Parts: sequence; C-alpha cells; structure tokens
Amino acid sequence: MGLNHVTLKHEKGKHLTKEERLFIQKFHNMDWSYYDLAVELGCSYNTIRNEMKRGDYRDYGLYWLDYNAWRGQQNYEKNRSKCHRPCKLGKCRRFVEWALKKIKGSEKWSIDAAVGHAKLKHLFPADEIPNTKTMYNWVNKGLIELRRHELPEAKKRKPRAKKVEYTQKQPYLGKSIEERPEIVNSREEFGHWEIDTVIGQRDGKHEVLLTMTERKTRMEIIKKISAKTKEAVRLGICEVLGEYHQRKFQIFKTITADNGLEFAGLPDEENEAFKIYFAHPYSSYERGTNERHNRIIRRVIPKGKNIDEYSDFDIEDLEDWMNNLPRKVLGYQTPAQLFEAELDKIFRKTA
Repeated sequence: MGLNHVTLKHEKGKHLTKEERLFIQKFHNMDWSYYDLAVELGCSYNTIRNEMKRGDYRDYGLYWLDYNAWRGQQNYEKNRSKCHRPCKLGKCRRFVEWALKKIKGSEKWSIDAAVGHAKLKHLFPADEIPNTKTMYNWVNKGLIELRRHELPEAKKRKPRAKKVEYTQKQPYLGKSIEERPEIVNSREEFGHWEIDTVIGQRDGKHEVLLTMTERKTRMEIIKKISAKTKEAVRLGICEVLGEYHQRKFQIFKTITADNGLEFAGLPDEENEAFKIYFAHPYSSYERGTNERHNRIIRRVIPKGKNIDEYSDFDIEDLEDWMNNLPRKVLGYQTPAQLFEAELDKIFRKTA
C-alpha cells in the first residue's frame, strides 16, 4: 500500500491510546477500510470496528465526520471509570468492627485469623466477610481504623534462603535429623516436638524460656528455666514430661533440637519410646515450626527484654494466648482444640 512511512504500532494486549485514535481518524477520513487500519496498526479487525462505534459522531449532524478521536477517547475514559468493582466496605462494616476488636484488643489476632475464623464459624453472611487480601488493601489505603505498623505479620518477610550442602563438621550431640523417621516429616502422627530456648538479655545471668512445639497440632509449651545451660534444660524437660505421668511417652515420642550445647544432656533421657534428634548447624528451617512460634513470642517479649521481669502467670497467659489463636494451617482451628482431641484419643485407648 506504500505506507512504510507510518511507524505507529499498537502494543498487543493493550487498549488503544489517544495517538492511535488520532491515527484512525486521520486515515479513516482518507477512505481507508477497517481492515487496512487494523493491518497498519497491528491490531484486530474487531478492535477497529468497536472503536468506530465508540467514537461515532454522526448524531451531532456531522455526517461527513462519522468518527471523532476525541469523542472515542472521552467515551473510553468514561467507560473505564465504571469498570472497577465497587468497594464493599460499607456492606462489610459489621465484620470490620468485630475484626478490629479481635486484632487491636487483648486477643491480638491477625487479619487472616479473623477472616478465617469468621468464615469457619459462619459468624456473618458469606458476602459480608471480605478475603484477607481485601482487608490488607483497606488497611494500606487508610479506609479502616488500623495502621500497617499495628500488624506484625504485615512486614515484608525475607525470602527463604536456598538450601546448600553444609560441609563443616557437625558437633556430635546425638542422632542427626537425617535419621529421623519419615512419618515425623509428614506431620501425620501426633507426638513429635521441636525445642529451642528464647533468651532476653545476653549477659547469661538471667532466666530464659524453654519452648516446645508439637509438629502436628502446633501446640506450644513455654517454661521458664533458670539459665541457658545443659542442666537447666534437662530439668525443664523432665518437669514437662512429668506432668503427663504414665502417658508421657505417648505424647512425647521425639524431640528435635538445634546444636546448642544447652541440649547436650537430652540424649541421656532417651529410651525405646522417646528419641532425640539434632538439626544440621545453621539450618533453623529444619525446625521451622518452633522458630515461627518464637517469632510470635517476640511480639510480647521483645529481644533484649529481661525475662526475669515476667512472672510464671505472665508466661502462662502468653502460652494460652498462642494456643488459642486460630491458624490458617489448621483450617482456622486452634492448637489447643487439636491438642485436646489428640489427648482424648490417647486417654480413651489407655482407659
């Protein structure tokens, strides 16, 4: 057609621009067909046909100008302004007020916990409960009385590091995690725990927290011990196990620890029914459940805070709060509910 001088090309998958509409108007008035315009712009025939209807100017009595680019652009912008979903915040106002009490009150739920729990228990009609992402969008836009800094999980998380082969010699404290039965990894069986210590001040003269997390139910046990030492940890474990008397080895089958020397005495407590395993050095992801729970503890007890300042009742309240948080990974049930169900099975079998 001898039109090599025309360099304007339409970007596939995008709407027409103002310049492309001016191009259509100019060359349509030069009697180019819809097909010629589509070929030259690099778009479909239907795109040109629809644009002609959008910019139709004949109702103004100007029959000599049946397409106007400015008219087309105006109609496009008008239609575009109506194409978004209307905000459903007004419809969800009752849920939002309830969720804010759970998030900002003493229960300190996350947004996802509030959304999931409300859906699970059918507390509101389904169309009045927004999804988690919508709630975060409302927070980010300032549409609800909640600020991003009030949401500990809203902070950007670090991407998980790639797994690498660790070649440094591992200190021998006991059996490696590589020897741990596969059923522990699958989380299908109850009774497999991860363990760690949470410290306050780093001078080594204060009490620390001994934390234990059950892999299947996410039940958390938190116990204050006198120091981050081998003997203090061993005594703490013995006290925890002693609370369950004859059924302790049905509830505690394995424990997985890191390579801290405070756990060096755990293998002394092993028997046929109770095994201890140690993760690889610098591989906290191998005990990810416990590490995740330690982060939740840090919401209440920040790093550097002296744990001596917290009473046993404070620690019990913290433990109860964590075990009664609805969890997405548990279908928005709580660890306490699932743990009690597992205990019921054990006690019924041995009754």
